[in-house]
Amino acid sequence: MNIITSLQNRISRRLTETKSPCKTYKTIAAAEKVADKLALEASAYFDGKYQDGQIKIEDVIPMQYVIFHIAELERYAIGFNQTEVMQRQNRCGGYLGVIANEGHYTF
Repeated sequence: MNIITSLQNRISRRLTETKSPCKTYKTIAAAEKVADKLALEASAYFDGKYQDGQIKIEDVIPMQYVIFHIAELERYAIGFNQTEVMQRQNRCGGYLGVIANEGHYTF
C-alpha cells in the first residue's frame, strides 16, 4: 500500500466534513521542524527504557514519519508511523492517541 496516497485520501475525505482535518504547514521545512520534535517526543513516550530512566531522550530512536502535500489546501501534512513504534521490543504501554491529540495522522 502507498502510505502517502492513503493518507492524502483520508485527509481529502475528512475535508468534506471539516475545514481543518489535521495540522498543516505552508512549507516542507516547517513541517519537518514539527515532525522531528514530535517524532522524538512520541517515541520517548512509548519507550520503556526511557520511561524507566535507563536512557536519555537523545538515545531514543525517533518515530518514522512522512511529509506529504495536500493539493486541496496547497499545504503539507505529517503522517507518523505508529505501527513501527508499537512493534519495538522496548516499547511500553500508553495512550495510543498521543499523536492524534497533536492534530496529526498515524499509520
